[in-house]
Order: sequence, then structure tokens, then C-alpha cells
Amino acid sequence: MKNKFIPILVLALLIIAGILFWQRQHAGGVQVQDDFGDKVVYTVGASEDQTLFKQDCADRGGEFNTCGSPCASNADFCIKVCAFTCDNIK
Repeated sequence: MKNKFIPILVLALLIIAGILFWQRQHAGGVQVQDDFGDKVVYTVGASEDQTLFKQDCADRGGEFNTCGSPCASNADFCIKVCAFTCDNIK
């Protein structure tokens, strides 16, 4: 009888984890492209309104950058393009 509930429990936990991940990536209507812990990359080469990005960055305790690097700080190689980033997240 216990074995029937294990797959249901695992499925429920996966669904909850997926929802939490999606909410974190789309918090406040802002889509996050990458989250490196100390830096968040929102979008590359955007010409859209920066208001939501700036607010999300302020909420994270970081500094908004209109031309930040889209790569992790410790990356060996990185493309040279501007990205909306939130740097120095505390």
C-alpha cells in the first residue's frame, strides 16, 4: 500500500519544484536569462523599457547595468555583447 504513494509523492514534489523555479525565473514579470548567484543576466541586445529590470535588480540588492557581460564572472571565454544585468548581488 505504501509503494503506491511514492510515485505520487515524487510527482507532486517535481511539480512544486518546477513551479518554484518558474516563479523565480519570472518574478515580477521579469524574465531572467541566467542567474549566476552574484549576477543576473536579463536579456542581450535589448531596446526595451528598463523599468522592470531596474526594479527587480534593486529588489535583489544589486546594481543595474545596461551593458554588462552575459557570462559568469569566472568564465574562461565570453562573447562581447551588451546585456541588461544585475551585478554585485548581495
